[in-house]
Amino acid sequence: MTHPRKFAACSKHRDKPGRSLPESLVPRCRRRTGTGSDAARIAAGLKQPVAVYNNWSAYDELSDNIELTEALAMKELGEILRLRKAGVRIDYYVMDAFWYSTNGGYREFRQPHWPNGPERWLDACRSNGIKPGLWVASNVPFRLEPLAEWRSSMDVTGSAMCFFDGGFLPQFIQTMQFWYDRGVRMFKFDLQISLSPPRSSARA
Repeated sequence: MTHPRKFAACSKHRDKPGRSLPESLVPRCRRRTGTGSDAARIAAGLKQPVAVYNNWSAYDELSDNIELTEALAMKELGEILRLRKAGVRIDYYVMDAFWYSTNGGYREFRQPHWPNGPERWLDACRSNGIKPGLWVASNVPFRLEPLAEWRSSMDVTGSAMCFFDGGFLPQFIQTMQFWYDRGVRMFKFDLQISLSPPRSSARA
């Protein structure tokens, strides 16, 4: 697999749109290519702590009836800017679960909650010096219809995709790049299941 080496080589450009590798993937890719010690990698990639706002506290579609919408997301951005004016440091704004459509493979914001997609939110974050982030359920299709590319990686239970076999990982990395090119600078990887051999391995 050539992706990690290519990404690590481009990691110095991670803050420039159109270049490879989301920030959150840099440490993993450097480990794969054997670049320096853990301490050196951390020192090179992060000069000081960052402050991240995650909007899950503003809604919860698992235990109540408050849904994530564009209006709610923009309201939260307004509160972030208010706090920043008061001296609170906030570097990133992470959009938590359920921003995505159920059949878009994490490339589409759901309708009708985001009638014009994420552009207004992304533009507002960028214009105010906030780096946007997105939640993804790693290799678990949580409230998400698996894409055709993912099915060759699906385990025998149908509840998770394998990272090392089939079409899931290449397509998933391409999706991270898709959002990075649109200004997303952080990903929250949730619900990962590490031991998910594909059906083909289980039959062998």
